[in-house]
Amino acid sequence: MIIVKLRGGLGNQLFQYSTGKRLALLKNSELKLDVSDLKKGYRSFLLPEFQIDFKVANYSDILKLQFKNYKHVKNFIHYFFNKHDYYYRLPIFKEASLAYDENILNCSDDVYMIGYWQCEKYFKSIEEIIRNEISLKEKLDCQNEELLETIENTESICVHIRNGDYFFDETIRKNIGICPIEYYYKAIENIMREVNNPHFFIFSDNIEWTKQYLKIQYPHTYVSNNNGKSHVDMYLMSRCKHFIIANSSFSWWGAWLSRTKNKIVYAPTPWCKNPKYNPIDIHSADWKKISVTLL
Repeated sequence: MIIVKLRGGLGNQLFQYSTGKRLALLKNSELKLDVSDLKKGYRSFLLPEFQIDFKVANYSDILKLQFKNYKHVKNFIHYFFNKHDYYYRLPIFKEASLAYDENILNCSDDVYMIGYWQCEKYFKSIEEIIRNEISLKEKLDCQNEELLETIENTESICVHIRNGDYFFDETIRKNIGICPIEYYYKAIENIMREVNNPHFFIFSDNIEWTKQYLKIQYPHTYVSNNNGKSHVDMYLMSRCKHFIIANSSFSWWGAWLSRTKNKIVYAPTPWCKNPKYNPIDIHSADWKKISVTLL
C-alpha cells in the first residue's frame, strides 16, 4: 500500500498525488491519500473535483505503517552496513530535499510518503494517465462555457498572478516571495515577439489589485467569476495556448496540463525567495525562464 500525505493547495496536492500514482503503478500497489492535514488547516481537499479515482487512508492504515517503521528503524545492524538502501526502504519515507530524487523508485511497495515532489520527472512516464484524470467531473456553467469558447478560438495567453496569500501571509512572503510586476511586463514583451494577435486571459487570487497594477495594451480578459472554485480556474488556464506563470504550483499545473503543441511558457527563476524552499527542478525543460528578484 502506498499512502501519500496531502498538504498545501491544489497545485501541491496534484504533485503529491501524481507521484504517489506513479509509484503505486510501478509497485503494483494500492494508493491511498492521507487528508488529515487538510482537515486541520484552511486548505480544501480538491482532488474529488476531478476524474481521479482515489481512496482515503484511515487511521489504522497509517498506524500500521508507523508501527512497521518503528520496528524497521531498530534494525541498527542493517542501517550500519547499508545506509543508502536503508533510507529508501523505510516504511515512512520523507522527501530528502526539494531536488528531483530518482532513488524514490527504490522505495518499498508498502510506504507512507511525506513530501512535495515538485518535479514532472516523478510522473512523466504516466503523463497521459495524469492528464486524463485531471479533468473536471462537473460541466462548466454558461458563463465559463462562453469564456472557454473565447479561449479556444483566440491566440490565448494565460497570465497568472499569485499575490493573495503570498502577499498577506508574512511567512509565505518571506520564504516564497512575490513576482514583481516588471516580470510580467518583460514576459509580455517577449511573448509579443512570438505570438500574433494575442488575447490575454488574466487569472489571479487578488484580481482587483491586478486590474489596478497590470496594464495590458492588447485584447485581454480578467477572469474573476470563479471565486472559491480554483479547480475551474485551473481547467480554464490549461485550455489556453501559451502561458506567463507565477512562482506557484497552481500556475505550474495550469501550464503543464495544456496540450497545445509548441506552447510557450514563461516562468520566473528562482522559484522561491528563500533558497531553503527552492524546488530547483520544478521548471520543465522547454519552458523559458526569466530571472527575477522576488519581493
